[in-house]
Amino acid sequence: MRKPAERSNEMEQAARKAVAAKRKVETERRPLPPKPLAQWDFESDASDTYGTLPGTVEGVAKFTKGAIVVDGRTGFVASAPLTQNLSAKTLEAWVQLGHLEQRAGGVIGVETLDGKVFDTIVFGEKQPKRWIAGSNNFARTQAVEKVTDESDAMNRPVHLAAVYAVDGTIRLYREGQPYGEPYKTSGPATFSAGMSHVVLGLRHSPSGGNKMLDGKIETARLYDRALSPEEVEASFRAGVSSYVSEAELLAELKPSDRQQYATLKVEVEKLVGEVRDYRERKTYAVTPQKPPLTQMLVRGNVQQPGETLPPAGIASLAVSDPILASPRMRATPNAGPNWRPGSPARRTRSLPVRL
Repeated sequence: MRKPAERSNEMEQAARKAVAAKRKVETERRPLPPKPLAQWDFESDASDTYGTLPGTVEGVAKFTKGAIVVDGRTGFVASAPLTQNLSAKTLEAWVQLGHLEQRAGGVIGVETLDGKVFDTIVFGEKQPKRWIAGSNNFARTQAVEKVTDESDAMNRPVHLAAVYAVDGTIRLYREGQPYGEPYKTSGPATFSAGMSHVVLGLRHSPSGGNKMLDGKIETARLYDRALSPEEVEASFRAGVSSYVSEAELLAELKPSDRQQYATLKVEVEKLVGEVRDYRERKTYAVTPQKPPLTQMLVRGNVQQPGETLPPAGIASLAVSDPILASPRMRATPNAGPNWRPGSPARRTRSLPVRL
């Protein structure tokens, strides 16, 4: 399996480097992304890159490869209280889900300290496998239509943004592009300085239940204004994940290499399956134990237990038939199974039997 895997990996790495080089050139040509009010990169802790809203990890969570992994049960991050009032705003994050069946876990949100008022990017609450702008009692929430169900977020980080305008309009974005249709609400909620904070991996306080996110967050940002569509896309492009899609990878391969790559992938997958099947094989063994007592069965009635036989075995054959076991029978030489009193027989001796 090593040679096909090594060859396919070599082809993938070359294609990934080409994609990364193109992305770098494209990023340099685009306008600079907007500057957030706060940003959490989770390189080693939950500190705010800009220093104003450091986070505190609660419950079970760990930092790995520039991301925070939350367990969907107790883990989340809560920031320090806001240092300014917040009304119009933008929430943004790169997130990968632990599984697609979870319902109502929050990615990034702003809430009052008691959790009674909140605006949060939420997965699967109103509709399974779809993102929404969650809020207290759905006060600023509508179902998202004309989008496909989420299918990629379990395999790679996806970019999400929720924009809350001054006039109450809410716009959602995925991968830098509009997600669903914008909709109008009665107006954005106001989150007061010192009385509100940011939560990550949680829909709203108090923690617990289906409010918890199962997955990992690579980067999260809070803006104190509503970003334009161009700014959302610029932020997405500037912070695009290192993930390279299959389509991007194949586009960088020569036509002749694409067929070879596809053949190698099939071969590697087949070999991986064979190794997995081999590892999943089970071996069964007998556990030695003291044997139980055995009882003879009375001839003519096998359901009636007879003499108890110890596990050491039988010293010699014995019979429990009343006729064959009678004194006359035992004194009769070589009485076979068809012998009856009065029949002639030859004298012989019983042979010891060892079990």
